[in-house]
Amino acid sequence: MSQEIFDCKENSSHSLKYLIRDSSFLRKLLGLSNLHYIDPQDPNIIAELTLVCRDLSMAINGSNKKEIIEFWPAISQYYTVVIRSGFNSQPTLLKDHYIFKSALKVLSSNNVDEIEYAKALLISLLFYDLNSIKKIYLKDKIPFWLIDSLKEFIPI
Repeated sequence: MSQEIFDCKENSSHSLKYLIRDSSFLRKLLGLSNLHYIDPQDPNIIAELTLVCRDLSMAINGSNKKEIIEFWPAISQYYTVVIRSGFNSQPTLLKDHYIFKSALKVLSSNNVDEIEYAKALLISLLFYDLNSIKKIYLKDKIPFWLIDSLKEFIPI
């Protein structure tokens, strides 16, 4: 996962900085997450939320350490709403996508730095429920700046 497979320049629609500054993206993420919580079987909501979460995961993947630490406080509330909605328990074709397979591989590796591990965990939690990944994530690899926002979802 250390090689970035997406174009994540600052002005790209897949840049974390761009997504956070785009209030329509954040409203869409929040609104779709809330709708999914209310009606988790609606295929239109699932399809839209899948695309929004894909964009978020691509932005996370393309972030460097400075960006993700700087912007995590601004996006963490929105991120946790997605996880609370139960979206990550939905079957999705994106689970076969390279970025998600790479994230799972990073989670099970001991040879990655803290930021790559954090990015892999955040991406994995968007699309996989805890039961799918709890056997492979390593508690001691979770950076301190993530612990507060994730402690309700994973045993830390």
